[in-house]
Amino acid sequence: MRPHVRAFGAPARAGATRTVIVVMQRGAVDGLAMVPPHGDPELARARPTLAGKLGAGVIDLDGRFGLHAGLAALAPHFTARRLAIVPAVGLPGAPRSHFEAQDLLEQGGASRDAGWANRLLAHRAHGDATAIAVGNNLPRSLAGGESALVIERNGEIGVARSAADHKRAQLVAAFTDLYAAGTDPFARVARRALASAARVETVLAGQAMSAAFAT
Repeated sequence: MRPHVRAFGAPARAGATRTVIVVMQRGAVDGLAMVPPHGDPELARARPTLAGKLGAGVIDLDGRFGLHAGLAALAPHFTARRLAIVPAVGLPGAPRSHFEAQDLLEQGGASRDAGWANRLLAHRAHGDATAIAVGNNLPRSLAGGESALVIERNGEIGVARSAADHKRAQLVAAFTDLYAAGTDPFARVARRALASAARVETVLAGQAMSAAFAT
């Protein structure tokens, strides 16, 4: 294992829109169960119970590593070289506290005022990136000086989502006119909310998302 190796994403094609999706599994996930090194005899010696449970249900990837049967949908992407799996990655000198290690991951390996994703937003040109957190709280990785939206479910942001398109357009226009010239704090917040909702709707509409991702 090579310590302190950094990974970088490939540069985007000119004019291409790219989306980075980060899933933080905060409960408990066993990497050896998700991507078991089933071709390594050490697995059976070190984790006999796990190896016995996985059995023949492992989907082989390269003769050594495999996928849990529940992740079968990812196997074709690995074969087509659209998916890379990087196992055994961690923080140098990470503490034994699960919660402290989790915070360090979201902060980018150091105790800072802003999370790594928020610092990325600050590094990018303003207006060039939209950050959306799906859940009940803003994750620590997005905490900081740059703006990020929190929505409970994908697609559930905007004005009168259940109304017909023409009715929604009328309501958006009415709210826009109502708060366009206001200088009070409520009007300023309303303008930001309308602008943010419009941008998120544009981003989501521009992504070729499957029904599974959208929900």
